[in-house]
Amino acid sequence: MLDLGRVVYVDAQKTGSTFLTEFLVRYAGLPVLFQRKHSPLTAEIWERPDVTVFMTIREPAAYYESLFRFGLDGMGNIAAALRARGLAHVYEPDEQHFRAFIGAVNDGRRWGLMTRRLTTIASLERPGQLTRRVSTGGGPRRRRRIHAVRMEHMATDLANLAEQWEGFSRLGALIPTAEPSINRNASSGRGFRLSDAARAELRSSDGPLGDLERPVFDLYARWS
Repeated sequence: MLDLGRVVYVDAQKTGSTFLTEFLVRYAGLPVLFQRKHSPLTAEIWERPDVTVFMTIREPAAYYESLFRFGLDGMGNIAAALRARGLAHVYEPDEQHFRAFIGAVNDGRRWGLMTRRLTTIASLERPGQLTRRVSTGGGPRRRRRIHAVRMEHMATDLANLAEQWEGFSRLGALIPTAEPSINRNASSGRGFRLSDAARAELRSSDGPLGDLERPVFDLYARWS
């Protein structure tokens, strides 16, 4: 999480967060009050008046592919946890093992890994609901909103959001020049790439991620 006072960025894993955190620290022109990688949003920030809170999200198929590639390179907490469970065999660079990886990281849970992580890091009341009831200094409780910025459309979404921030409109113009750096640290993943057919199946409502990541797919559907 990056707390800039009037603006707070919730840096969910594998959503371009390293790039965007560095970008905001450099260009936002606001003092950094708190910064800790992937730290959950606190109740104090939810209840802070006149603050804009946003997080980055990512299309689920791309999210899982990125996590899988990261593990193929032997990196990340997910890979370490799977190895500890005796499931290191899922890390082979083909689509059959990728499907096994999806099953292993979700392990019969109601919601998929991405939905669970976003719900936790943003302290949401329930998956996919980007509002939360907060107190108002002794007055009636009201709903506050956390905004979502899509990693795949970061320049457009951040520019639209920045229009609400006094003095921040220039960020929208700066993002496209820096955007090629978003995946500069992308893992090699031993050459693994999902085929277009596999990606389309993952995105379908009856595909392996259809129910698991329904709250995230529904968020993306709002832009369609």
